[in-house]
Amino acid sequence: MSAPTHYRETTIGRALLGSLQEMINRGEISEDLANKCMEFFDESIEKKFAQVKDNGSKATVKSKLHTYNFSDNTWYFTLEDVKIENVASSQDPTKRKGLRLDYLKVTAVDSKLS
Repeated sequence: MSAPTHYRETTIGRALLGSLQEMINRGEISEDLANKCMEFFDESIEKKFAQVKDNGSKATVKSKLHTYNFSDNTWYFTLEDVKIENVASSQDPTKRKGLRLDYLKVTAVDSKLS
C-alpha cells in the first residue's frame, strides 16, 4: 500500500514539487526520478507524523477562526493570530517552546479515507 499523497498540497510539498519540476525542465533529472522523490517524500512525512503520534507529543493551539469550509470529507480552516505551544517540552509553562503566526491554514482529512 502506498503512502497518502495529500501532504503534497502543503507548502513544503508544493515547494518540493516546484523544485523538481524546474530540475526536469532544465534536464537535470528525469520525470522518473522526480516521481521517486515525491514517493519518498510521501512515505517519509507519513512515517514522521506517525512517530510524533506514537511518542505522545501534544501541542496546544490558540487562535481566532478566520474561515472554515467542509468539502469532500475534508475540513479547511484558516486561523489568525495563532499561538502554538509544545505541551510535552516542559511541565513549567514559562519554559514551553512556542510559535506565533499571523495566519495558519489547516486541512483535516479523515485518515481512513486516504
